[in-house]
Amino acid sequence: MHRGYCDPCYQRKRHDGSLPILGDVPVERRFWDKVEKLPGAKACWLWRATTALPGGYGAFWDGQKMRRSHVFAWELENWPVPKGLHICHRCDNPPCVRPSHLFPGTDADNLRDAWAKDRMIHGERCSWSKLSEADVRCIRRSWAWGIADANGLAVAYGVSEACVRKVVTRQTWRRVA
Repeated sequence: MHRGYCDPCYQRKRHDGSLPILGDVPVERRFWDKVEKLPGAKACWLWRATTALPGGYGAFWDGQKMRRSHVFAWELENWPVPKGLHICHRCDNPPCVRPSHLFPGTDADNLRDAWAKDRMIHGERCSWSKLSEADVRCIRRSWAWGIADANGLAVAYGVSEACVRKVVTRQTWRRVA
């Protein structure tokens, strides 16, 4: 369903220009008029209207409700987003509405994508982290060489024994060699 129409009806209305309009301008044209298509085959198409949503995402009034601009762009070119899925950015650029830069995915897909692109805050970048990468290396060496046990390392670094065990078994701080 596209904006309340079955696929064949939507395609017919889209091509014959009879989709609902706001004022004298069709909704699709109103939408694309707010997009700056940067030159280049792989360049982003930037939303140049309201970006009042958190994270710099665009917002668009479709005549019935306020929508995220990248989701609206996806639905114009593809299909409605199924329940439980989000529209994610391949380009990691929140104002981008280019359909080829967007893909549907679950929360888990979005988190995996963010992790793979190193957009997740981890390690020393976390404001609440008590350990540095140098501390982690030292804990692992001390453990491997049998210099200290979990309790001794926990006391020395001001963390719990469970934290030390997770560091040693690489349940945390996996990226540190």
